[in-house]
Amino acid sequence: MRLPYAPNGLRLVENSRPETSSSAALSGDQADAKLKFLPGMALPAAVWSDYWPIGPTRDELVSCYTLTSSSGQAQPAIEGDIAYAWDTQSGGNQSFSENEFTLRQATLKDLTIEPIAGGHFISITPSFTIGYNSCGFAAELAEVRLVESKRTILLDDGSLLDLLDTDPAEAPVLYLCNEQDASVLSRLGRGQSLGIEQDYCYEDRVGQALAKRANGEVVASYTLLERYTSFFMQRPLTTNGSDSIWVPAYFPISWGWSIRVEPEAGDWVITRRKLIMPVVGHEGLQLPRWQGNSIDYSASVEYTDSEL
Repeated sequence: MRLPYAPNGLRLVENSRPETSSSAALSGDQADAKLKFLPGMALPAAVWSDYWPIGPTRDELVSCYTLTSSSGQAQPAIEGDIAYAWDTQSGGNQSFSENEFTLRQATLKDLTIEPIAGGHFISITPSFTIGYNSCGFAAELAEVRLVESKRTILLDDGSLLDLLDTDPAEAPVLYLCNEQDASVLSRLGRGQSLGIEQDYCYEDRVGQALAKRANGEVVASYTLLERYTSFFMQRPLTTNGSDSIWVPAYFPISWGWSIRVEPEAGDWVITRRKLIMPVVGHEGLQLPRWQGNSIDYSASVEYTDSEL
């Protein structure tokens, strides 16, 4: 089936949510006498039992997976429910159609301090070069980013101001860059047709505003201690968007920085610098889960800079 707004050549997955396993069919070249499962596509729980005799574990089969700015949660599947399998690697079942995700390069670059209105801005840019082959099914690709963060201002009088502190969450929270940004997913492209191999270069700057005065007091230094985790997710393109959920396309990638910046001679200098270069997790595929976001744990600080 081709929707009116679909680009030429885009093949979508047909999914009628069958009552029995034999009634589920895939579109185009995916149609086969043997049912092919797609990770993240809805089917009755009974279908998974019929065609996956070894059975997905309770954690690998979910009834829903919700992603909002306040939480990322998965609910376990219950017998008779519609269910989604998200970790197709642990089951070792060959009836799954898979896409190919290749991480070609992951770096941190452009650690810079630049002038902005009212002060300066220190930033760094994570860069991920990705190869994605939709050899199994047409899909969307996106990133979900979680963070563990502590950003602090040391004032000249020795007191501290917490700009951002996620320690009370006792777990990573969703990273949002500002209060106007409530987007959970950063999409890469607009969806990829079946049988297409495409490269993506993903770059998204993170940073912190710097000012000589905060809450009316002179600033002695800024300290940024952050560890980010990027989850690259995929979702099968279906004729009904509710028939599929976002599932991992690759292992989580962690990166971060430990930076101290101090004012000096009318400018800013980095007095401590430790970059956590991107590392691919070895725990296997994971559904990102969180409670709260970085805005929930940020404090309101009034910046002033008398020199600008």
